[in-house]
Amino acid sequence: MTTTMKTFPPSGIGAVASGLVVRHLTEILRQKGEHVREEGADRLFLAGVSPTDVEAIVGQAVAAGIGRIVLLSSHGARHEAAYGRACWHHLLVEQAVEASGVEWTHLRSPGLMSGTLRWATAIRDSAVVRAPYAQAAYPLLDDADLAEIAATVLLEPGHHGRAYNLAGAPGVSQVEQVKAIAAAIGQPIRFEELSPQRARDEWEGAGWPEAAIQLQLKVLKDLVDGHTGIEDAMPVEELLGRPAGNYADWVVRNSDGFRRQNLW
Repeated sequence: MTTTMKTFPPSGIGAVASGLVVRHLTEILRQKGEHVREEGADRLFLAGVSPTDVEAIVGQAVAAGIGRIVLLSSHGARHEAAYGRACWHHLLVEQAVEASGVEWTHLRSPGLMSGTLRWATAIRDSAVVRAPYAQAAYPLLDDADLAEIAATVLLEPGHHGRAYNLAGAPGVSQVEQVKAIAAAIGQPIRFEELSPQRARDEWEGAGWPEAAIQLQLKVLKDLVDGHTGIEDAMPVEELLGRPAGNYADWVVRNSDGFRRQNLW
């Protein structure tokens, strides 16, 4: 059996996060004696694809012989269900994969630890991280843990038709994440808490869609209020057979990403 990986977009922090997962996943599969290549594969790990592209990508994959698709999705799919279809993103991608006619599994991530690499430029330029809801804490997943889960689902039977709502180690607040980064790279970093309106203004200026802004602010506020929305999520220990990786250890292993200019 052989596996192929497709991650989108080709650049940006989303690609960095997907790329780290793919790097770990490739290593795990090769250690298991599996082949990883672009052509002639029968399984597909898909990450970061947009709703506008997913049908074409999945159609091409199935036509090329793919019989099993493992999708890196998000808990956002569950939050999106409360909004109109115009605000859907992850749900649309999931539905396209489900309609492919082949085996599928969704790995709904609560967020990846590598997502905090989005702060790297600000840390290098000003040693200040600016974000709303400083105390928001989400059970982020170590990229290596997600890769190990993806390998299991790609290789083993019994996961078809499942959407795994995953939860990583106990959540660490955004301000505590910044403290962990500072300790790992050996320099002080200040956390500046933005008001929700200031965050909205900055995200609008950066080109974020309105639906994404609304969803991000809602999730962060809910976290501060003690509502994670994932109380029924599956701890990754159930799939890994060991405790999930924690943020402090992840930062130590990936501290260079907060120092160097090119993340990936």
